[in-house]
Amino acid sequence: MMKLGNHRSYGYRDIGIFLAPQYALYALIPIIELLRVANQTAGKRLFNWTFISEDGGPVEAGAGMTLNCNASIHSGFAYDLVLVLSGNDAVSYLSGKLTAWLQGLNRHGALIAGVDTGAFALAEAGLLNGKRATCHWEAEPIFLERYPNIDFVERRYIIDPPIMTCAGGIAALDMMLEYLSREQGPILASQVANGFVYPSPFTGDGPQRLSPEAHKPSAKNDQKNAVLNTISLMEESIETPLSVQEIAEKVGISRRNLERQFKRATRSTIAQYYLRVRLERAREILFYSEMAVSEISIICGFSSPAVFVRTFKLHFGTTPGSFRLSHSATEMARFRSHVTWTLADSANHSG
Repeated sequence: MMKLGNHRSYGYRDIGIFLAPQYALYALIPIIELLRVANQTAGKRLFNWTFISEDGGPVEAGAGMTLNCNASIHSGFAYDLVLVLSGNDAVSYLSGKLTAWLQGLNRHGALIAGVDTGAFALAEAGLLNGKRATCHWEAEPIFLERYPNIDFVERRYIIDPPIMTCAGGIAALDMMLEYLSREQGPILASQVANGFVYPSPFTGDGPQRLSPEAHKPSAKNDQKNAVLNTISLMEESIETPLSVQEIAEKVGISRRNLERQFKRATRSTIAQYYLRVRLERAREILFYSEMAVSEISIICGFSSPAVFVRTFKLHFGTTPGSFRLSHSATEMARFRSHVTWTLADSANHSG
């Protein structure tokens, strides 16, 4: 059985779960339930978990629920595994104190995992240097812009000891099942997966999303293949858009034939579709970052910020700045109820 990281000898693993403001609840629930079900199935305490915030105070999830943490990053406790959970706000929670804490954990042999955009914290601390890493696909453009030298791969999860990263959501469950299998054996991992009614977990190399790339037919000149290849080229060439002629040459058919096939399959011209791909990328960057509109216009291949703003408003009915404001954590909070969870003593009752 392949163990991950260095462990103390008292029989169970101490797991720290760091929660950044607006963390994604859809990733936290599978993680803590997997630990609970593993303890229950084994009939003994295999895992003890502690909720951590930077100052030890409560943290509000993106869904509006407040969880009372029972530890801070200043406690000095030596965890076996630390999971960093974040959400749509990928960078504003990053601080020098947090990165120093993660670096200290790393020096003392802890296994550290970035869940969803929690990978940003690991990258900020320098823990992903020389490692393969992933995060949620929507945050990929921001991640690559901020950390261009990290080997990013769009996968469900990547385990590159002593670091793990995953896309969040159900991918967090996939990653933790792999962790459980390596720590306690595949039989227990299978039993826990069955407890989740999840008989076929994805491997780390599984896709994060349904995409044209994931469904390419094998025949090079097949009509469907040509259209899907065209869309893939668009997604790969955002900052410096290709001309329709360049796309046709790369796909390997005439421009006229490609335009006809593309229009038949998508009911859109290549140029119209390409513009929509670039605008969707811009919207993702606005949602996940505080990057200036002028920078986003360059990254998404627009000739000037004015052209970008005008085009964005034409397609989405609002300016980039107004879109960002309307999707801020404060604004989104108006559309959800507020629930407080009192889990301060959960570490003492995690079995």
